[in-house]
Amino acid sequence: MVYVAEAHATDEWPIASGRYNLGRGPVHVLQTRHTDARVQAARNFAKDFGMDSWCRILADPLPNDGETSDGPFDKLYAPWPLRFYVMRGNRLEYVSNPSSCSYDLAELRRAIYKSESVPLSDET
Repeated sequence: MVYVAEAHATDEWPIASGRYNLGRGPVHVLQTRHTDARVQAARNFAKDFGMDSWCRILADPLPNDGETSDGPFDKLYAPWPLRFYVMRGNRLEYVSNPSSCSYDLAELRRAIYKSESVPLSDET
């Protein structure tokens, strides 16, 4: 997982919905302004969603620590606001294809859980 930016940061574009937060209510995360904060946000996300034991966590570094939100991954792949990529090793295996501001979550799940080491379950 590469964390690039918080989509609905409390201090930028907040939403009150917590429907995808496993019943824990709305997410309250500030937009990261420094690379170390972005790394911590990525780790927190992975831990909260049970991905920390099997998913490699990367954070797109912030150039000049906070002067811009566009890191090298963001500039190369333009993932925000609605794009998912699945990479294994050095290979890009899946790119989401959004349509009408949405995408097929089942397809994304299949791509993520394609690895035999990650069990596909109804809880994930």
